[in-house]
Amino acid sequence: MTNILAQLSHARRILSWHNIRKGLRMIARGEFRALAGNLRNLRQQVEAVLPQTAAEDDPSIIRYAPPTYEADKPLVSIIIPCFNYGAHVAEAVASALGQTFRQIEVIVVDGGSTDGETPGVVAGLRDERLQIFLREGRHLAGSNRNYGIEHATGTYIVCLDADDILAPTFVEKALFLAEYCGADIVSTSLKMFGAKSGTVDIMRQPNLDDMVGGNHVHTCALFRRELWQDVGGFYDYGVGSEHVAEDWDFWIRAAASGARIINIAGEPLLDYRTHAVGSLSSHGDVPSHEEQRRRILARLSGDLTPEAFVHSRAATTANRIVDRLETPLSLAMQQTAPAGQPAVLIVVPYFMVGGVERLLTRVVHELKLAGWRVVIVSTMHQPRDDTDSIDWFTGIADEVYALPRFIAPRYWKMFIDYLVASRRPVAVINGGSTLLYGMLPEIKAQWPALKAVDFLFNTVGHVESHARTRQNFDGVMCENEEVRAWYRQQGWADADIVLIESRIDVARYTPFRRPPELAEQFGIRPDDVVVGFSGRLAEEKSPETFVALARRCASDPNLVFVMTGSGPLRSRVEAKIARLPTGVRFHYCGVVDDVSAYFALYDICVIPSLIDGRPIAALEALASGCAMVVSTVGGLPRLVQDGENGILVPPGATDRFVAAVREIALDRARLTAMQHAARAIAERDLAVRDDVLPYADAVRRICARAD
Repeated sequence: MTNILAQLSHARRILSWHNIRKGLRMIARGEFRALAGNLRNLRQQVEAVLPQTAAEDDPSIIRYAPPTYEADKPLVSIIIPCFNYGAHVAEAVASALGQTFRQIEVIVVDGGSTDGETPGVVAGLRDERLQIFLREGRHLAGSNRNYGIEHATGTYIVCLDADDILAPTFVEKALFLAEYCGADIVSTSLKMFGAKSGTVDIMRQPNLDDMVGGNHVHTCALFRRELWQDVGGFYDYGVGSEHVAEDWDFWIRAAASGARIINIAGEPLLDYRTHAVGSLSSHGDVPSHEEQRRRILARLSGDLTPEAFVHSRAATTANRIVDRLETPLSLAMQQTAPAGQPAVLIVVPYFMVGGVERLLTRVVHELKLAGWRVVIVSTMHQPRDDTDSIDWFTGIADEVYALPRFIAPRYWKMFIDYLVASRRPVAVINGGSTLLYGMLPEIKAQWPALKAVDFLFNTVGHVESHARTRQNFDGVMCENEEVRAWYRQQGWADADIVLIESRIDVARYTPFRRPPELAEQFGIRPDDVVVGFSGRLAEEKSPETFVALARRCASDPNLVFVMTGSGPLRSRVEAKIARLPTGVRFHYCGVVDDVSAYFALYDICVIPSLIDGRPIAALEALASGCAMVVSTVGGLPRLVQDGENGILVPPGATDRFVAAVREIALDRARLTAMQHAARAIAERDLAVRDDVLPYADAVRRICARAD
């Protein structure tokens, strides 16, 4: 009861006056789509912190024990049937062997390839976890899968086609859904590459009714080996005009037997290769989808009883809960953990394209360079108008988990508990997760040696959560003096506060030379002055001030305004841009691939934030040799020396922003001096070095402190 009350209390804090006031402001401004997204996030956060389990006698809960763990054998067998795909099979095998879950075996079955090359390629594959089978004569895909599964020793099976590629976290995520959420089959949405591109979504929890209407489980899926035995394995119909999707037939039989299907619908964890000449299942003489469906239903008529449909619906809606935290998945992850490598868990709200995310990628990079195992988790649904930066993190670390993309909110807390139990991190860094603030007391009670670090970037937003849960943290980090001063007010001793002012790779940025292709694209003349804004289109960044600045400068024909970025205010900003006078030279570019080229284009960079920390955009602009016109908030006054490399302006003072931009733009000698001063300051104070790892050193120091 105490735990339930604590979680309900946390839910009430999520529905705080701060959030209510924020919602009322959105209503007043007509931002109903953004409000809907925020309400969805609040609902999911409440669902995530409400009790995972109810009273023992709750009839709606089906408790089950996970399979028995056998440490001396693979838990998962990945079966890769191959026919004439020698050019691709090594890539498929590498993706199978490169999973974050390591206790696997990979079985490649060549089904009688006829191209003269594939059998040799398959025979030449080498790994201690790899088995190779070369079958004589032509065998179809279902037969080859069955053959591989017959030789498999894993409790679970994953079927992967020889020309496709698995994302590193697929097996682990699918196993979590199987062992903690009671799934019997787990597939994933996919991303096409090759002759075609795009993403193919998938239904999250199809039942038998859905499966007889269409195939809602992709060929690549994890399922229990005993399920394969129970329903009789895969059945091949034939080739060409006789072809029928053998996996669809298998999934329907599984659903008819009561198998519970939970797909990863929000995240494509399979790269699906498409071919210009089509695959064996997509030749011109292959029967239509409806004809294949007719043949499957005719063959399986005896299985599709009314009772089977009822049973399948019940399995889909059942509230299944595992009866323990340690399952074969958790135990296997502990057993295969790299020896002597400390782990750190970083928890963030979501993966937006923004300065905080750029900084956090630097933190991850440093920790990896210092030999840490880094696990990254996001705990909120991504706002609809925000672009995605998850690739920034997956490019550095494999163990990246965006919880809303692959599991329901009621399992988020359980997944974080699983990560702590399986990775045994020595430290957890909170980068703004409301969910983690509420979970920390329980985590610290169970794992008292774990060090918790809060990382705040400004003195609004999460400072309320920090002040309320301060006793759960062992140290704090920040990137600017304003936040350090706030920490001191909360009672933190200087020894427990880590201030690391963010830096960048200054050499990446090219000053004093406009990119000719962008200058041509925007019609920029040699005597023009380009005024730029690059940042998140959100209330705290005040992008509308930049649009108002352009409007007020309509009489200055040599001023060109360029804006990049996206966010919740995008539609409103675009509407204001559309109403600018005809003479205003304004170019809105949205999210761009290479923001450094745009900073190189700018002569003056404007940062009109109402709230900010030490924005990476300011560092990038300084490294690019931009004169700065910025608000006097957060860490900006430490970056811009008023009158030397830019001008400081009170936040919200549009008149002062207009005057400052005109003052610099009309005095070319002063503009040039400020630009050179900006670059000089960047080279002197902002350059990062890979032989100095302050974030890694800070985490190590906090972990070394005695309790």
